[in-house]
Amino acid sequence: MSTRCNIEIYDRLDEENPRAILYHHADGYPDFMQGKLERFMEAAYEYLKEAGYPYWWDAERVAAVLIALSIEDYEEPLKPFSTDRGNQFESKNANAKYRIDGGVPVFQPCLQLHGDIAYIWKVRLLPEGKFEITHARTY
Repeated sequence: MSTRCNIEIYDRLDEENPRAILYHHADGYPDFMQGKLERFMEAAYEYLKEAGYPYWWDAERVAAVLIALSIEDYEEPLKPFSTDRGNQFESKNANAKYRIDGGVPVFQPCLQLHGDIAYIWKVRLLPEGKFEITHARTY
């Protein structure tokens, strides 16, 4: 069974209410998700800086960037349709037409906590691309 989790993203000015919530279907346990969130959060800030919008370090925009960065690869953040490496459109069999390396974001937006999550992750945004990550087991 998958270890589902939700990720709540909090802005600096409101530490009580998450401004964005993401769902992750598998591997929500700390040994995996802690490192994944750290890599993706660092990449999200770099993405905003490269785009010229480092001041868009708020929960809604960070969540949107996390979703975009999770389209191409399960474990590592990659810019969608990036030119820094080849996109793989190979099929696992000649009759199938789907991507080996994803195409559907692994971070998915949601409006409320999923019904059977094992962990809840909280990401608090701090100034200048910094963040704090905590988690709790839900059962």
